[in-house]
Amino acid sequence: MTTLPSTDFKALSLNEPRYAGFSISTATFKTVAGSSGKQHSIDAYIMVPKSASATPAARKVLVKFHGGFFVTGAALYPDWFAGWLLEYALEQDAVIVAPNYRLIPEATATDILEDVLDFWRWLADSGEAGLQAHVATAHSSVALDLSRVVAVGESAGGQLALLSALELGRYGEGAGGVAGHPGSAFSGLRAVIAQYPAVDIEGFGTPPEAGVIPAIVYEEHVRTLPDGDVVSEIFPMARMGVALSMVQNKAFPRFFGDEKRMWLLKRIAESPAVTSTPYQLILHGADDPLVPVKGSYAYHKAAKDAWGEGVVDLVVQPGGHGFDGATSLSSDWIRTALQKITALWRD
Repeated sequence: MTTLPSTDFKALSLNEPRYAGFSISTATFKTVAGSSGKQHSIDAYIMVPKSASATPAARKVLVKFHGGFFVTGAALYPDWFAGWLLEYALEQDAVIVAPNYRLIPEATATDILEDVLDFWRWLADSGEAGLQAHVATAHSSVALDLSRVVAVGESAGGQLALLSALELGRYGEGAGGVAGHPGSAFSGLRAVIAQYPAVDIEGFGTPPEAGVIPAIVYEEHVRTLPDGDVVSEIFPMARMGVALSMVQNKAFPRFFGDEKRMWLLKRIAESPAVTSTPYQLILHGADDPLVPVKGSYAYHKAAKDAWGEGVVDLVVQPGGHGFDGATSLSSDWIRTALQKITALWRD
């Protein structure tokens, strides 16, 4: 994998060799008020397999949310795309749609939730302002099959993928009111893949080599923020110190507050009657220091208690955070884990 410098990382990401099998375009799915009265664009990247132009069939869609403690990161950052995931999209001839979202501490959990839901509304919109219209313009030979959508994400992005499952529901059962666009085929998710998801907001950890990072690191960042500042895409390492300072000093409840829909473990325990929840596959490293695997075990148990067997599967493998980054789709364990996803995506 390539570790990108902070300068012009977006341009370098677009030309990342690992993306050589895709044609990539950028679309703005939402604008919000930023500092000094300027509008801030929140973008999504559309990654179309170059093989997709060979036949006219509509393509499956893989929506990918990025991680970064909800504090840092970018949708197209290549080091956070597992090798098997890119191979899987190419094998399935699926279009990857990777949205950004507003980041804390400039934003709140409510802002992130709004961005995620607004992204799904944009995906579902069959009009001139929606995803399909962008694809028709930027990738003229490609159509999307919005009846076959799978969500995936790593770390914080894994939490957002699972959040999407709870908000949208299973395909064919309404998309939680997010669809609602005349002519849209989107009505929920076929399945979700969550890589080491941050389901326990208070359970983040830091690597031993990080040492002690005092609260003043994130507090000073917050104190000096320009009024109305918005960040929705940034080189991950540029804010990793702020993120780890927030982790070590238990700052996340300050920004997540009482936004109950974002606290997934509490949400399932308090409101378990979600009968249309799509299938969810969780992948986690047994020795993950950043997002301890105990959170995924807790989610798996809560899901089983709420929805019964078979709605959520948990696969734990040796390794730490990002353990699957270099995993190839030819690896037996990931191929086996994906069998149900593949069947749900196909049928």
